[in-house]
Amino acid sequence: MKTLILKLFCIVFLLHFSNFSFSQNGSIEKATLYIIKTGLYGAALGANVFVNDTFVGNCGNEEYLKLEIDTGFNLIWANAGSLTKTSYIEARLKAGKTYVVNVSHAFSILVPSVNLNAIDDKSSKYELEKAKNHIKNKRYLNYQSRQLLEKQQKLKNTIENGLAIYKKLKEKRKCQFQQLIYPITL
Repeated sequence: MKTLILKLFCIVFLLHFSNFSFSQNGSIEKATLYIIKTGLYGAALGANVFVNDTFVGNCGNEEYLKLEIDTGFNLIWANAGSLTKTSYIEARLKAGKTYVVNVSHAFSILVPSVNLNAIDDKSSKYELEKAKNHIKNKRYLNYQSRQLLEKQQKLKNTIENGLAIYKKLKEKRKCQFQQLIYPITL
């Protein structure tokens, strides 16, 4: 009986530490991404925000999203519904760095649009201070995974269409996408 308990203990001990060492060596470090909305136009409108093919939240004027996402290439994009113009940023993120994207709304006669703007240490002093104050003073949106999953299912067609439009624009080289490559110091 003692040998059986000892063997079980050894197996559990080895499994625990083998998983530990695997997760330490095999883990992908993350970058921090803040999504803020600071503009006066469209204050009542939210913006659906996506990273690659995943809905990450809806950002309103008095709120911000804070995400820990994989490093390397990520497509950050947003819209305010199916009738709005979609905006894209191609991000190349580094581990342990912090990045900020500002969401703003613009209105034309026919269609409202969402604009994404990268903010980094090379941005104007005004933009930097506005972003830092927004993160410091506004409400952090903390979505539950259940909420995100439900919204992901509801926006399935939006996600497919948004990625198809990006791919088509990229293939035809119809537009130059904004790049997010420089981190910000908060």
